[in-house]
Amino acid sequence: MPGSLKDLLAGFAAKNPAETGQTEKRHLEMAVAGLLHEMMRADSKEKAEERSAMSMALVEHLWRVAFADSELDPYEDHFVRKIAHLLYVPNTDAMLARQRARKR
Repeated sequence: MPGSLKDLLAGFAAKNPAETGQTEKRHLEMAVAGLLHEMMRADSKEKAEERSAMSMALVEHLWRVAFADSELDPYEDHFVRKIAHLLYVPNTDAMLARQRARKR
């Protein structure tokens, strides 16, 4: 496993047994983001198509996690929108991913 990803995942080890479910969700989201990023870099070539697929796969997965409990908390909504913005995913695409995730 690449050193950077190993360090990232090691940092997610629970330091407090009373860790909340919300924090665990964030850890899962970050782990998925790290794995998707490493997959994109696996062949040592970052192509636009891979970056686009990674961004959309990540955004839709974040929406799925947000809707997993059948409720969309405002903080979850803000978090996914912020990540989509940071990944330069157009708002229309992020909202389409949200609709797909909600239907699941």
